Amino acid sequence: MIVLVILLFFFSFFFPAMASGRSNGSFTPASTRNREKLDSGLPYDSNCIVDELDWFDSISGSGRQLKTFYDKTGVQPFIVLLKYHPELVTEPQMEAYAQEYYEENIDNEATFLYMYFAEEDQDNEVGYMCYVNGKQVDSVMDAEAVNILWGYLDRDWYSTMSTDELFENAFTKTAETIMTKSRTKIDVVFAAVVGIVIIAVTTVMNTRRRHERTKET
Repeated sequence: MIVLVILLFFFSFFFPAMASGRSNGSFTPASTRNREKLDSGLPYDSNCIVDELDWFDSISGSGRQLKTFYDKTGVQPFIVLLKYHPELVTEPQMEAYAQEYYEENIDNEATFLYMYFAEEDQDNEVGYMCYVNGKQVDSVMDAEAVNILWGYLDRDWYSTMSTDELFENAFTKTAETIMTKSRTKIDVVFAAVVGIVIIAVTTVMNTRRRHERTKET
């Protein structure tokens, strides 16, 4: 019991620091739930990037690379980088535009649409990002999964990566993270408790055997 109390105390203070979203200023994502790969029956479409900003070096090449995300999640990615639209001022307006874009340009419900709205000074100001899930996608790209994608993009946005590398890496890393459940605080404490119980039972059994052998002698 003393050991158990010490372990619970240890994990209550130490493990939150391990599992936090940021550690020493770097993004360290964690997935806390199991996700099943989506089986939509649709083949992968590499023609999944629209770039009005001319930021991608190779749209076709990046489109092929994004298949890694599809292979792991079953979700079709679709990236749209829009030039500055002065009539789209508020976030609700931009999100409504993205929803309308999905309905008019994507003919299935198994696609995750990422849309970027550039500012007027597109090279020096970061624009607005939003997403639209197809009806089949919510079980994979839930709020936690989307936040993980945002985290990877935010982490590398000002890095030396090219636009191609930025999105290829963000989608690949997101798929790897969200499709692998991370160990949570509860998982670790539960494992520790089970270990203690096993040790305690083993100790009791060994003590009983020794006691029985003593009685026999």
